[in-house]
Amino acid sequence: MSRCHSWRPLEVVPEQHAHHLPGECRKCWKPCFRKTDDGAAYCDTCLERLTQHPFGLVRTALAADAATPDDTLDFLMTDHDPGVAKAAERTYMRRMQGL
Repeated sequence: MSRCHSWRPLEVVPEQHAHHLPGECRKCWKPCFRKTDDGAAYCDTCLERLTQHPFGLVRTALAADAATPDDTLDFLMTDHDPGVAKAAERTYMRRMQGL
């Protein structure tokens, strides 16, 4: 059984911490380490929180991660932030090309 390798955003983050990236600040983020099924790199809770995160750079980092699942990349390819959508598309294309 694998464990989630994500930094999980806390549910309530002080406004002055809203633009910190994963792992930058322990007032915004904590390491997850929850058990995951089938060797997945992220647990469902972390994936949900990261895909819905208000800061686009957080969603871009998720989209650029080779360990992000296909269904999450599909969702991120429709993101309103063009940088997020493009990063998800690039990751998906690299995966399809076997890179």
